[in-house]
Amino acid sequence: MKKTTIVLSTLLLISFSQTFAQISAQGVSGTGILTFYKSNSDKKANVVGSEYIEEEFKSARVNGGTQAFQIRFNAHTNVMEYKKDNENLILVKKNNTLFEFSDGKVYELISHTDKKGKETDDYLVVVKKDINASIYKLERVTFTEARPASNTYDTATPAQFKRATDTYFLKIKDVVTELPTKTKEYIKLFPSKEAEIKAYFKANKINFKDEADLIKLTTFLNSIA
Repeated sequence: MKKTTIVLSTLLLISFSQTFAQISAQGVSGTGILTFYKSNSDKKANVVGSEYIEEEFKSARVNGGTQAFQIRFNAHTNVMEYKKDNENLILVKKNNTLFEFSDGKVYELISHTDKKGKETDDYLVVVKKDINASIYKLERVTFTEARPASNTYDTATPAQFKRATDTYFLKIKDVVTELPTKTKEYIKLFPSKEAEIKAYFKANKINFKDEADLIKLTTFLNSIA
């Protein structure tokens, strides 16, 4: 029994060693580590749509480093994929927290609590980041299984990835919540600034899905936080 256990442990160790790897990346203040693993999940066949916001890998700096890597964001699994020697690898979340793409788009790993009270870590797009207030965006792609026709009059539906509505988050100091959309909710956040908040929302018709408006909102919130 002991011999069997040792053999199994050895095999698991070998498998683990083959799955995980790391490379050195030159950071701003020294050498950092970019850690990744090979995905064990099979790609779903015959699926309509894409699990990516953008299919192609793009140049990005990681964790504030100076070296660029080929990275893309998987909006279905909320992971960052790394292309190395024509192999697609998954970056370890806890060790890779900031991605600055060459086109200006920035993703940051943010801890937040969802509506069900569950705390989770997600890669969120930085809409506007300031000292006291920041706004982030969660991009999601959902997956729906194929559905066969229930009768001769029904139409079968293929399995598909579908772009979900973006969710915005507000970070005040170190507290992250889903972005409020009503004036009274902002007053609850800043009870001593009620007059300023009412005046701001009266003078500015904020579209909470328009990122230009959200950038202006962040500037205002930063000034009163």
